[in-house]
Amino acid sequence: MKYIFNKKTTIGRLGITAEMRSKDNDWGRFGGGWNWHVGIQSGGNTVMVFLLVMSLRFSLKRKEVCA
Repeated sequence: MKYIFNKKTTIGRLGITAEMRSKDNDWGRFGGGWNWHVGIQSGGNTVMVFLLVMSLRFSLKRKEVCA
């Protein structure tokens, strides 16, 4: 998979990923031949925001429990 950029960072328990894939990938930027995508998806501890040609993913890590 070809990326224009793929950056990851964490702030406390929040993981943030910003990525922009090349439109020259075999299956398009977002898979299935799609090169454009706008919207929001969420599930579990993750929210993904699609901004036409790039995506942002916010993931909340579980708290570690000390026994």
